[in-house]
Amino acid sequence: MKQRAPTFAIVCSDHGTAYGEDGHYGHRLGHEVVWTVPYADFML
Repeated sequence: MKQRAPTFAIVCSDHGTAYGEDGHYGHRLGHEVVWTVPYADFML
């Protein structure tokens, strides 16, 4: 592992999906859970 250069990774999506929040299902609607983009960053 010491021979490999540090790597920065970003994992994200284009949008979220509603799974029954406030009675909404899917991703083609204007709800906060759809607007929230799943995102993570970390060093490897």
